[in-house]
Amino acid sequence: MPKGIITILALFMTSAAMASDGEVDALYAEGDWAFFYDDRACWMSTLAAPDQEADMLYISFYRGETIPEIVFFSRSPLGDDVRTAQVTLGGRSFPMDVAEHSAFLPRDHSTEFIKSALAGFSAITVNLGPNDEMTFQGGSFGEVYQYLARTCPYFGGRG
Repeated sequence: MPKGIITILALFMTSAAMASDGEVDALYAEGDWAFFYDDRACWMSTLAAPDQEADMLYISFYRGETIPEIVFFSRSPLGDDVRTAQVTLGGRSFPMDVAEHSAFLPRDHSTEFIKSALAGFSAITVNLGPNDEMTFQGGSFGEVYQYLARTCPYFGGRG
C-alpha cells in the first residue's frame, strides 16, 4: 500500500472529526470541490454524486513530492472480489490499484490524469466492477486546482 494512502486516510478521518467540531474549514471552495492543507500535505477533494455521498476523491501534494497522489475513497469496503479499478474522464481511461476502501491511481499516470482533468470534463467515473461505480462532478475542478497550485507550499515539490 503506498505511504500516501495511510496518510490520506488519516487526514480524512482527522479532517472529518475536526470539521464536525467546527475547527477545520476548507481554505477555498468552489462548486463541488474544496482545498485544504496542513503541515504535511495540500489536497483538494470532492464528494461523489449525491446518491453515493460516502465516496470521496482526493488529489494530494505531499511535502517534498513532485507528483500528486490521486485516491478514490469509499467508506464501505470495496470487497475481496475487487482487485482492480478503472477511472475514466474526458474519454480517457486509467488503470487503478485497489486496497480495502481505496482505489488509487499509480503515480506514473497522475500527470496525464491532471492534464486530462484540466482540459475539462463533466464527470469522473470510477468503475470498481460490474455493479459498482463512483461518479464525481467536474464543475469547478480547474478553479480549485489553480488555487491549489498558487497557494500550496508543497505543490510541485515546493516546501
